[in-house]
Parts: sequence; C-alpha cells; structure tokens
Amino acid sequence: MMSAQSKLGDYVLPIKNVNPVTLFGDSDFTYVDIASIDRELRAITSPQTVPAIEAPSRAKQVTAENDVLISTVRPNLNTVAMVPKEHVGAIASTGFCLLRPVPGKLDARFLFHWISSETTVSQLVALATGATYPAVSEKIIKSLPFEPPSFFEQRRMMVPHDVVYEDFARDGV
Repeated sequence: MMSAQSKLGDYVLPIKNVNPVTLFGDSDFTYVDIASIDRELRAITSPQTVPAIEAPSRAKQVTAENDVLISTVRPNLNTVAMVPKEHVGAIASTGFCLLRPVPGKLDARFLFHWISSETTVSQLVALATGATYPAVSEKIIKSLPFEPPSFFEQRRMMVPHDVVYEDFARDGV
C-alpha cells in the first residue's frame, strides 16, 4: 500500500481569523499588508498603525514570532517575510498565507528558505490563476508537495557555519 505524499499543510498549524475590534477595542494595532514587506530584504519594514475601528476588511490574522508570511497575489514577486519578535501580535492581511510551523516538526527558517526558493516560487507561478492579477489560494499553497528532512536535519541546515555543533546540540535539538 502506497502512502499519500505529504503536503505543506501537514506541517503548519491552522490560523483562525480574528476581528481587530474584538481584540483591540478602540485602540490602535499594527497592521501588516503586502506593502509592508520589503521584497529585497524579505522582511517586514513598514507596517502601519491603524485604529481598530478603521481596520481594513482583510486585517484578520494574528501573527506570532517566526510565522512565515507569503503573498497570495503575484507569486512571481516572491513577497515573503518571517515575523520577528517586534511584530508579534500584529494583524496580517488575508492577502498573505500565514504559515505557522508545527513545533518540533518544521523549523521556521527552513520553511522560509523553502517557500521563497526559486523552485517553490516557480511551482506557485504555474498554479496561479488570473492573467492580469495572478494569485494562488492558501489551499493551493498548503497543498504543495512537501517532504522535509527530519527536524534535527532542518535545524542543522539552518545553523550558520561558524556555530560550534556541540553548542547547537546542547540546545536540545
């Protein structure tokens, strides 16, 4: 009996949509949309501060540290970023597929490099629909074939070459 090929969705947690007004009342919040990402740096560089009562309709995903954001529109542009500590609790646009790795199963840095690789971007471009405004759905992204190495190997691959291996192993990886 053949086993089904694993998919990216097997390695990430589900994300529930939220209402910024419910979370923040009449306070402001940090909003991350596609324009907030610097494509060259692949980082969140210009998030907005928005009053909750003026939240864009796409403001629905609460970020956590090391979430990986990938734009669902124009996948050829490779608009990807990893959420740093300073943007934990920000609200991301539903224009992103927010990928939160299953702890102990998928390393966020490994995921970030994989999802932004030329091979993966090419797959997404081929799967995009719409000629003038090509897009992929979250469902398509999460259904990509994905068979990562062991968690230990993922972590080892992401360690800078100047880090002593014993220090890495001591951290419980």
